[in-house]
Amino acid sequence: MTEPTALANIDAANKMLAEAQSITDVLDIRDVAVAAIAYATAKGAEGTVQQAIELKLRAERKAGQFLKNQPKAKGGNPNLTTDKMSEVPTLKELGVSHKESSRWQRMNNIPDDRFEEYLFKSKKRTQNALLTEAKNIAHSEKIKDIQNEIPFVVAPDGPFDVIVIDPPWQYGNKYDATNDRSLPSYPTMSLEEIQAIDFKPKENAVLWLWTTNGFLHQAFHLIESWGFEYKACLTWAKDRMGLGRWLRNQTEHCLLAVKGKPVINLTNQTTILNAPNRGHSIKPVEFYDIVDSYCFGSKVDWFARTDRQGWATFGTMEGNGA
Repeated sequence: MTEPTALANIDAANKMLAEAQSITDVLDIRDVAVAAIAYATAKGAEGTVQQAIELKLRAERKAGQFLKNQPKAKGGNPNLTTDKMSEVPTLKELGVSHKESSRWQRMNNIPDDRFEEYLFKSKKRTQNALLTEAKNIAHSEKIKDIQNEIPFVVAPDGPFDVIVIDPPWQYGNKYDATNDRSLPSYPTMSLEEIQAIDFKPKENAVLWLWTTNGFLHQAFHLIESWGFEYKACLTWAKDRMGLGRWLRNQTEHCLLAVKGKPVINLTNQTTILNAPNRGHSIKPVEFYDIVDSYCFGSKVDWFARTDRQGWATFGTMEGNGA
């Protein structure tokens, strides 16, 4: 195959791709692109290599469209008849791996204009770069969804004897689309916004302030700005490690502070809480048992994840939007 022949094959394959009616047609075109890449690479024909790579990416993206839209194969869709199910090829029958299927469908999530802009501007076109682009788009959409929610900063009716607050700390880390660290599913708040919260404590009150390892320093300043005095630190030792820049986090802390002279019931409560991690931002039930046994009076849980009998709950709760 000569270079002009390879270029002619690429041009013809691009036209065929635009008219492809099935995933098998698209996969055949992808095979043409792979062969052209191998030939042009061996000949040192960089221009032809780039055109063949572009064809391969277009074919993979279109394959992702077919894979996303086709019904599940052989029994995966209860609405299909047996005859219809037998007509849907499996990934194995197509010669496509699950990893390839996932990647191609993610490439298909890129809007047409963004995809074309990438191919036009990029000097070195790669599938990994497109997958990063897909993650960036998904990330941007998630930010929009989160920003459409408004964090509540006005406390419910009070005043309260006991305040538990789990602030939605705002991490300043730059988003990295090459890993799987995702945004929290709730709006975050700056330190100034958290400090401005009026949770209406009584003259004699107990404060339990949750903080991650990264915000311990700021948490102590928050306590002082709210007019409380720090007394102790409860450390939650989790059953599994999480993320971390310097050390992998497996602990979280709740600072105990008081205002005035609240009445407490100190028995066997200690500074260690051993409890499983039940999900992002969800605090253990055992913690609330400690607070109930230690504190008296009206209680409010700011930025709660679930309702709790006998407590006022407020913030970015799941399920009720309050």
